[in-house]
Amino acid sequence: MAKNSFRKLMLQLHLWMGIAAALFLLFAGVSGTLLVFENEIDAALNPKLARVAPAEKTLSLTDLKNAIERQYLGAHVLSFDLSDAADQSYGAYLQPASGELIQLAVDQHTGRVLGVWDDHRFARQLHFFHTHLLAGKFGSAIVGWSSVVLLLLSISGLILWWRSKVFRINFQSSGPKFQYDLHSTIGVISFAFLLAFAWTGVVVHWGDTARAWAGKMSQPPASFQDPAPELPKAGVALLEPSRLLSLAQAAEPGARVTRIDLPDDSSSAVHVTMKFPEDHTPAGRTQVTLDPTSGKVLALTSSRATPLAVLYVTRINREIHTGDIGGWPTRILAAIFSLSLPVLAFSGPLLWWQRKQRR
Repeated sequence: MAKNSFRKLMLQLHLWMGIAAALFLLFAGVSGTLLVFENEIDAALNPKLARVAPAEKTLSLTDLKNAIERQYLGAHVLSFDLSDAADQSYGAYLQPASGELIQLAVDQHTGRVLGVWDDHRFARQLHFFHTHLLAGKFGSAIVGWSSVVLLLLSISGLILWWRSKVFRINFQSSGPKFQYDLHSTIGVISFAFLLAFAWTGVVVHWGDTARAWAGKMSQPPASFQDPAPELPKAGVALLEPSRLLSLAQAAEPGARVTRIDLPDDSSSAVHVTMKFPEDHTPAGRTQVTLDPTSGKVLALTSSRATPLAVLYVTRINREIHTGDIGGWPTRILAAIFSLSLPVLAFSGPLLWWQRKQRR
C-alpha cells in the first residue's frame, strides 16, 4: 500500500510539473540543440565578417590597432578578441569619438575592417533566448527554475520507469500505448544527459551562489577578485599592445591569449584572458592583470592552479552543459539528447490528454 501511495505521489508530481514546464522545456531543448553549434551558425550566417583569407603573416596588435584607428579617426580601440585560426577574423571593440561602443570584425593580416557585428543577429538572439527567453531577469528566473523542474522530472521519471522498465517502442501500436512507450524509452535513454543538463543549468543560473560555496570549500578559500593594484600616476607612457601581449604570454606559458582589454590611461590596468588547451570554454578561465606602463604582473589567476571546486563551477560545469568538454563527439551527443527534451515535453502532456479523453 505504501509503495502504491508513493508511486501515485511521484506520478502526480511528475505529471503536473511536466505540464507546467512543458513549453519552456521544449524551447530550451530546441534552442539548446542549435546553441551547441552557435559559433558555426554565426560564422555561416555572417561569412563576410567571420572569415578572412589566411596568410602567413599576422599584423602585430600595435599595427592592427593603429590601422583600425586610421579608418575611424578620433576613435580608440579598447580591446581585442583574438581567434586561433588564420582564416577566422579578430574582433575589436571600438569607442568612437561620439556614440556607443561598437564591435568590429577585422582582418588581422591586412588591418582592414570587415564590418560591425550586430548584437541583434540570429546567434546572439538565440543565446539570449536560451538563457533569458529575451525577457531579461524575469526570463532568466523562468529558465533557472525550469532547470530545477527538469532535475526533479528526471529523477521522478526514473523512479516511475523502474517498475515497468519499458525499453522499446512498438510502432505498430497507437494512442496512449505508443505515447507511453515513446515517452518512457526516450526518457530512460536520455536520463543521464537530461540530469546533467538540469544540474549544470541550475549551477549556471545561480552562479554567484555556487562560486561562493566553491570558494568556501577551497583550502585556503579562493578569491574571485583581483587585488587592487597600485598604478602609476596619469601621464606616464603606456606600453604598446604588442608588448603587453608578449608579457602576458610570458607570465603564463602554454596558454593562448583570447582577449586583451587595453587601458584608457596609465591609471587603469590591462586585463588579459587566456586559455590552456584543456580549457574548452570559449575565451578561457585564466586571467592576467598587468601594469600598463611597466608590464609588471599585478594579478594572475591560472585555471591550472585553481582549486577543484572552483574549477568545476567556473569552467567544467559550463563545458558539461554545452557539450564542449570532450570536443566534437560530446557536442554532437549534447545536440542529439537536447532534442529528446522537446519530444518528452510534447509526448508527456499528450499522453495525459489522450488518457483523459478516453476516460
